[in-house]
Amino acid sequence: MTEERLMDKIIDVCLRRGFISPSAEIYGGAGGFYEYGPLGTLMIQKIIDLWRQIFVLDDDRVYEIAGSVLLPERVFQASGHLESFEDPLVQCVSCKSMFRADEIILDVTKKNAEGFPLEELDKIIAEHKIKCQKCQGELDKAKQFNLMFKAEIGSTGGTTAYLRPETAQNIFINFKRLAGFMRNKLPFGIAQVGSSFRNEISPRNFLLRVREFQQMEIEMFYDPEKENEHEHYDEVKDLEVNLVTREMQEKGWTKPLTVSIKEGLDKKFIPNQYMAFFMAMESEMLKALGVP
Repeated sequence: MTEERLMDKIIDVCLRRGFISPSAEIYGGAGGFYEYGPLGTLMIQKIIDLWRQIFVLDDDRVYEIAGSVLLPERVFQASGHLESFEDPLVQCVSCKSMFRADEIILDVTKKNAEGFPLEELDKIIAEHKIKCQKCQGELDKAKQFNLMFKAEIGSTGGTTAYLRPETAQNIFINFKRLAGFMRNKLPFGIAQVGSSFRNEISPRNFLLRVREFQQMEIEMFYDPEKENEHEHYDEVKDLEVNLVTREMQEKGWTKPLTVSIKEGLDKKFIPNQYMAFFMAMESEMLKALGVP
């Protein structure tokens, strides 16, 4: 069975069995927004409960917070999101349809152009005579498109805010207060579960690229001089994980290597014991969920 056919069957089951459906479906909906039905809601809650048990409740150094999804503009000025949280966009001159430039290149040439400069994307599109996927019209020059949803605060506006594109910002902007709560003693971790929002140019692949999604995240703070002194490393060092290394990704290889945590660390596939520990626990969680 092809990947496309398998995805079609998964979507069909999800729709028929009450797992998920397009948001505002009776009014035509909007791309990239979905709603979870009775079974979907139960499934999501079980995943969150398992994550919370493994990463928060079983670790006395990790605490959970719940932050606002709407944050002032100056937060994202400081984080760099206003300047760099962007994807390359191309628009059809005829029908005005918009596409991610690197994805339309991947669809046609099967080559990964993610992260390429705009000039290089334009060159590839011209060389391969890539056209609009909807009407076969000409494509305009690539430009950067910021992925954050903008909002105005208050009855008269004037104060700009954005829906958070990831949950990490709440953790970082509250670091001083959280560190005080932890008595300024490292290491400690802050966890958060919640919605994030990205105004994707072209949502695709069902739930793999959407405009509203749930994240489960932990930011771990530790002394960099003690990055290889994780107290529970020995408990996980012999566990095996599947890795696709940086070099493999650069060569376009997708079949993973299976290595022990210790081997991954020794060969510099994994940078330190903290990263190694969390990769091991993430792998164990996926196995518990039935992911092969």
